[in-house]
This record gives sequence, C-alpha cells and structure tokens, in this order.
Amino acid sequence: NGVYSRGNLIGIMYAIALFYIVLGIANIFTFRKNIPFQKRFASYALFILGVIGLVIQYFYPEILIETFFSALGITILVGTVHNTEELTDSATGAFNKRAFIEVCSNKINSNMNFSVIVVYIDDFKLINKTFDAKYNEEIKVRIIDYLRNSFRNNELFRFTDSTFCIVY
Repeated sequence: NGVYSRGNLIGIMYAIALFYIVLGIANIFTFRKNIPFQKRFASYALFILGVIGLVIQYFYPEILIETFFSALGITILVGTVHNTEELTDSATGAFNKRAFIEVCSNKINSNMNFSVIVVYIDDFKLINKTFDAKYNEEIKVRIIDYLRNSFRNNELFRFTDSTFCIVY
C-alpha cells in the first residue's frame, strides 16, 4: 500500500523512547547545577527534537522524519558538548587548567574521594629563556608522556607551563 510500517511492536518502541526521554530530562534537571547552561540547553534540545520526531512519525507513518529529528538533536548536542579544544592543551594533548577545575568540582560535588599529585618543574622559566619555543614544547610533551606512563588510568593535566597535576 506504499505506507512505511515498523511492525506490530511500534507502540513498545515509542513507550521505551518516551521513558528514556523523561529519564534524561529528569537527570539533567536534577543535576542542573553541575551542568553548564550551554550543555543543558543542547541536551534539552536533543530530547525535545526526539519527542517531536516521535510524535510526527506516530501520526504520519508515511513520512520518515523521526531519524531526521534525532540526528538534528544529536548534531546540536555534539556541536555544543564535544569541544575538546576548550579542555585540552594543544601542545601536549593533556587536559588543561579549565578541565582540572571542572573535574575536581564534579568530584567534590559528587562527594567522591580523590587525590591530586602536583608536579612542579623548578626553574622552568630558565629553560624557556635558554632554549627556543620548539624545544620547550618538546620538553613539555616528554614530561606529559613520562607522567602518562607513570600514572596510568589517571587524569593528567597541564596546569601551567611548569606545573602538571594528576587526579586519581
């Protein structure tokens, strides 16, 4: 008859989708203090677009629109949330000071036990003055690699030029 159909169990799929949408919105609402506004807005947009797609698909089964709305919501979410450049140091690939503050804040707000190791390189300014910028960046990369190998499965941060932190 030319009408797209997903079968007899489509109602169950819609109920499960609605359950996850409500659960996601409830989690975001519950933990809204820990989620920045931009990320919270993108998450709400994902859920709202998902609901719109489900409703349109349910009432107009001949239009394959549900996946479009889901993809649009995911695109907004990824574009907003997945900005690794704001949390990583471009020279070394380690997390930066902003990421350190965010991770520690999340752990404190979640009442998690954690420790911080601070590694400070004495007289690093002397190295900066003595050698060129390319050599200085290579030294920082080697320090990060050494710390990464020494403290596996822990979060590593470049706090300043001469200070590195490990959170475990």
